[in-house]
Amino acid sequence: MWSLDEEGRIFELLKSVVENRNYVNVWQRSTKNTTQARGVIKDLDRSKCTIAFSKKIGRDFFVNGETLYIHCEGIDIIFKKENFSADDGTVVFKTPTKLLVKEKRRIERLRFKYQDFKEVEFSFSKEGTLHKTKQMLIDISILGIGFIAPKSLAANLEVGDVITIHMMSDQKLEAESFKAKIVNRIENEERDKYSDDYIKYGVEFEEPLEIVIYQSKDLVAPKTQRKNSLVPSS
Repeated sequence: MWSLDEEGRIFELLKSVVENRNYVNVWQRSTKNTTQARGVIKDLDRSKCTIAFSKKIGRDFFVNGETLYIHCEGIDIIFKKENFSADDGTVVFKTPTKLLVKEKRRIERLRFKYQDFKEVEFSFSKEGTLHKTKQMLIDISILGIGFIAPKSLAANLEVGDVITIHMMSDQKLEAESFKAKIVNRIENEERDKYSDDYIKYGVEFEEPLEIVIYQSKDLVAPKTQRKNSLVPSS
């Protein structure tokens, strides 16, 4: 799971739930039991979201003051709301500004140890200025990479930005450079490994690489991952 706090992207994800008529599961946990109901998002705008349930429920079915959890099927997103209003068969709350997304990978992302000291070098353009930087690589696959960067770069590296990759440790790139896109940014993960001054970024390549080579500390022999190992998503 990864955290998303980009309001525009969140609204687009919720719109896709509405358009695809995905079911939504809503529940509350208490010391005695779990109360849950299933329905669909009936109304949605940038300020308010209304869920209508498949079966009629009472006004007091969900208890105000207790956290409400919402899971949207299909695209697998989860969020919670502390404040909401309930009526017979519906629940209404402010459109969320933060949620968790379950990542569906078609192929394994190979993770490096901190002691491996792998790097990625890339460039990006911001407000007409070209920046080039080298950051610590933390995982890799033929589909993408993960890296960490200092928070001082946060204003210049945002979800949706396109970067140009020039070098990755151990990799023989087919071209001098290629495009990739930042798809997520996580600020509070693995604090035992990385300090609070760093942010983790998830990146997807514009096109899958033909092959990646994975070499890590204590690994007897390198691993390889090839493009022909891709399988169709279900």
